[in-house]
Amino acid sequence: MSPAIRHFIIIGVTVAASLGPGVQRVEAQQPLRLEGIYPRQLPIGQSTVINLVVPTVDELQPEIAPSQGLTVSSVTRGDSFQGAHTWWAITVDVGKDAAPGDRTLTLRFPRGRAISTVVAIPSHVPRVGELRILGAQSNPAALDLELAASDGAGDLGAAPYVWFTASCGSANMPLPGVIRGTVAGKRESGSVVRVSIPRPAPGRDTSDATKCDLQVRVADSAQFESNALRTTVDYSAFGSTASPQAPPSVGADTGGGDWEDVVSQEERFSVNFPGHPTTQHTTWFSQFGAVLPARVYSVINGQSRYSATVVDYNPIERLLVERSRSCPPGANTCQGIADWGVGYWKTDIRGALLYVISRFQQRDAKVTTLSWNGVALVQGVEMRLTNNADQSRTFASIYMHENRLLILEATVPRGAAPPVAFNESINWLDEQGRPVRYQATYVNIPDVPKPLPRGGPPAPPTPPGP
Repeated sequence: MSPAIRHFIIIGVTVAASLGPGVQRVEAQQPLRLEGIYPRQLPIGQSTVINLVVPTVDELQPEIAPSQGLTVSSVTRGDSFQGAHTWWAITVDVGKDAAPGDRTLTLRFPRGRAISTVVAIPSHVPRVGELRILGAQSNPAALDLELAASDGAGDLGAAPYVWFTASCGSANMPLPGVIRGTVAGKRESGSVVRVSIPRPAPGRDTSDATKCDLQVRVADSAQFESNALRTTVDYSAFGSTASPQAPPSVGADTGGGDWEDVVSQEERFSVNFPGHPTTQHTTWFSQFGAVLPARVYSVINGQSRYSATVVDYNPIERLLVERSRSCPPGANTCQGIADWGVGYWKTDIRGALLYVISRFQQRDAKVTTLSWNGVALVQGVEMRLTNNADQSRTFASIYMHENRLLILEATVPRGAAPPVAFNESINWLDEQGRPVRYQATYVNIPDVPKPLPRGGPPAPPTPPGP
């Protein structure tokens, strides 16, 4: 070895040795964050397994505060993936004397690092039973179910959320979703809840005789979930024609009268319609394969059609994180990584506006305008299309606020004036139902802080750069 090469190696080793401890200290100081957790509720008098994923292979020690009435009975390490990401299962026993309310779950790691999150002990949860299969009756591409739900607090509501997972064939990923059920009467054992589960897409080994494992549970108005019911059905029970994103139908002519404000505190928006709209619950298939609850407000006014579709993306994290546990080992296609969200839930939210644009581009129409826009500083997209069939024009406004996707769509005859009074009538609402305008551009993306509303306290100063 030449003296020059030997001298170069000695210098390199010396530099690496001097940098090594510093690099390790920097890594140790990197903040940890919880990348996925479910469930977040711990019913009284039960044992619950909390599944969570953290971005480290280090051992953890869970603590719950206040701890009265709670015992951590086991901590089990699961698989690691994407380098350092590791699943854990924490079993928590909740005594019958535990007080309802929020608890802080803290995960402590070596080198003094910790992650804290909130779990809840509900004062009550619904109970479901008597699951019945009704078949593909109301929709040829869905399976109708009926179950009995008892809720001592009486806050089940008329259209409760029903969580489901449909797994058809061992080689296929399950279809997770949340949809609106309907309370259709009473039994001695509780309210009769009917729900229509969409047909999962056929997979590599799917036939009509393929057995599908179906699990359902019901949530009350506080989103506390019931026990889960499980049954097995043939794939053919879901019907014969899949329609994963069929446009919702609209009712009869309801326009022509006075304009009417539709105000939805639950969905945090208001829109002005040319008449009294009909309302319909429907489903929305997200880009990454989750079924989400949606509601459509619609008016037909002569030859013009107006609709507002609202999709609730709040369940997407739970749905895709939970489904990711079914990924084959090393299958990045459904596991995702921290930046994209385990199960790609963050990417599903980030790309929701683009996904809607892609759906419009698949129509038999020519896109004439595609532009960025903001309403009360909530960013969105405006589209204009000319429909090839009759040269009518469609004006679409696409926004996302508080994890709720809002699609306003107005189609008017050829030559008619643009429906500006409808598309520009959006107002965003705060927690108290008041119209809100933000101090800076509101971007509905995970890990991006929401700006303060105008009239609120000043935003904290931006820290200086390096």
